[in-house]
Amino acid sequence: MHYQRPVVAIDGFLDADLNADEIARATLEDGQFSLEVLEVVSKRSCSGDLLAYGSGFEAHPELLERLQASVRVLGNTPDIVRLCADPAQLSDRLAKLGVAGPETRSQQPDRLEGWLAKKKGRSGGCHVHPASRAPNRPDSYCWQRQCAGKPHSALFLAGGREVQVVGISELLPSGRADTPYAWSGAIGPIEVLPKVFEQVQWAAQILACDLDLLGLCGIDFIVDSKTEVQFVDLNPRLVATCELYADCFVSDYMSAHIETCLTGNPDGHLAPASGRGESVRGMQVVYAPYPIAGTENREWPAGTADLPEAKASIETGQPLCTVQGHYRDAGEAHAGLQDLNHQILTLLKPDSLHPIPSGCLAHEVAH
Repeated sequence: MHYQRPVVAIDGFLDADLNADEIARATLEDGQFSLEVLEVVSKRSCSGDLLAYGSGFEAHPELLERLQASVRVLGNTPDIVRLCADPAQLSDRLAKLGVAGPETRSQQPDRLEGWLAKKKGRSGGCHVHPASRAPNRPDSYCWQRQCAGKPHSALFLAGGREVQVVGISELLPSGRADTPYAWSGAIGPIEVLPKVFEQVQWAAQILACDLDLLGLCGIDFIVDSKTEVQFVDLNPRLVATCELYADCFVSDYMSAHIETCLTGNPDGHLAPASGRGESVRGMQVVYAPYPIAGTENREWPAGTADLPEAKASIETGQPLCTVQGHYRDAGEAHAGLQDLNHQILTLLKPDSLHPIPSGCLAHEVAH
């Protein structure tokens, strides 16, 4: 399928490097879209236009339903988004299906040690804290037992009962004491033990059949020391890790998502494993460790994305940009991303007056 209509990007951050025919901003409130998005879409849409959505609707899934008055909303229904945005409800659903996951409650446990507090209707991980540090209003939180192990994420393409696992990535720790579970990036696709892959593939299949999932979705999980898998989140929408799998699709991930949503058939969109190569991609969010009063006169290098507007002030703890690269293996990706992160923060210190030389941070490695 080929689409000739202009591409309109609706973004809550209005990144300076957005690639679209038209760019519009919709205000985010605590990382979520508000009623304003309805007007933004209606002003820029025509009959028959398609809307592919990502995060930002977890708090108000009904907005997706109301957007149907202006466009055809692709992907999963508001009810599925609502279910997955409530950790306790999702945990109950997993348990009924026999999918392993940590104990999750809607009521605060008597002893908080060993528990996490997860706010309902949020995404991105900034809302997840050790239970002892949860804000006052416990009614807006769910409580989940901590899992020991390494966090991963799987991307899969679903069309009802048919599921294609695109790949698995390793999730990166935030390294931030205030928000230890904030989304910070990933490295992938990576190889995992057959036992782990089988558990992921089975869970994706079971969830897709039960929820009638459609399009690209992500599922987050923990792998413990015994290679047992605990599933903690299901994101029934486009996810940030899609960008890691550019070599895994016959065309590109957005075309695969759109066509699967329109036809209900996920087959034929993934490239043969033999043609994907053995390299990995990495992406990591750079958070501002100190206030940055604009980035004017800075020449952003290759290897950076999601750039702030030149005159935008970045507060401590806010996302500054994303660093990314193509590497031979996961070990090289870890080192490369760390190096990029360090160099950017060093060059953007308040006492640094030197522009960033073009290309000095590019981390592209030959296949």
